[in-house]
Amino acid sequence: MIVPMMFAWWVFAVVAWVVTGVLVPGAGMRALFNAGLVGGFLLAFVINVLGVLVFHFWRFGPDILPFMGIPVAIPVAWTAEIILFLYFLPEHKLSIVLYTAAFVVVSTIFDYFFVKLGMRTFIAWNLVATFIMGMISHGLVLAYYYITYPERPKVQN
Repeated sequence: MIVPMMFAWWVFAVVAWVVTGVLVPGAGMRALFNAGLVGGFLLAFVINVLGVLVFHFWRFGPDILPFMGIPVAIPVAWTAEIILFLYFLPEHKLSIVLYTAAFVVVSTIFDYFFVKLGMRTFIAWNLVATFIMGMISHGLVLAYYYITYPERPKVQN
């Protein structure tokens, strides 16, 4: 069965949460949930408001639950992504840079498929800009994390 395109973002959000739920134990989810809300939900929403409504860099295809032209499932999915990202964050500074770059490369690959499937349309944007924005946004998430969690939560087994 093919999922109608207007549900595609919600399928993506559910998959993101299932993967995060399988890989991150409950203690990790609880410890990182606030960082996920700020670095995932809030930041993704702000970036998409700027990209869609202010600068007209991109637009989204039909969605079952859009808010101001932005599928609500996107910030919901990014909440899970940020929890996953922070949970497996390495300790060494060079490793953090490489880990972040790898995470952003995977996100950019996902974005490529979202564009190919018609879920997102670039107007004045491209995949290189997506990668750069991903590095900046994940850098902001890391700054928030290190400020908010001066002692890293001991949640990994």
